[in-house]
Amino acid sequence: MSTASEQHAQARPDSGRSGDVAGRALAMSRYEMPAPPPHEGVPLARLAADQGDGPCYRTLQRWLAGYCRSGLDGLARASRSDKGLRRFPEELVTFVKVLALRKPRPIAATIHRQAESVAKAHGWPVPGYWTVHGIVRPRPCVGHSRRGRHQEVPGVL
Repeated sequence: MSTASEQHAQARPDSGRSGDVAGRALAMSRYEMPAPPPHEGVPLARLAADQGDGPCYRTLQRWLAGYCRSGLDGLARASRSDKGLRRFPEELVTFVKVLALRKPRPIAATIHRQAESVAKAHGWPVPGYWTVHGIVRPRPCVGHSRRGRHQEVPGVL
């Protein structure tokens, strides 16, 4: 006989806000954490007291509200809405990229110092070192390998 959580997981195979396996696993662990499932009407204060080292009363309230609002999806951790976005003007990002194209290429710390002074002069938010490093670091080209062409073709030196 399957449990209520297994039936729920089978009914909604795409549960989890982030859409990945880890998000679904987290949601299922939160769903199964309290001894009785959240839809059986057991007071949350008793659940929190019975858990001991488990989640506190307020956490159980948030989980139950998310479950009532969105089902199992409400128990998954939501991804950031600003993921992958920069809060810097495009002019500053372009300036950093142009600095990185100079020959010889300056180190990221030098580019960061120059970007910092330009941002302060224009009243823009100052980028951190790792933000500048992320903009200028070389990215591998798709379809290219590090080996030379002569090493890829057998029998040709």
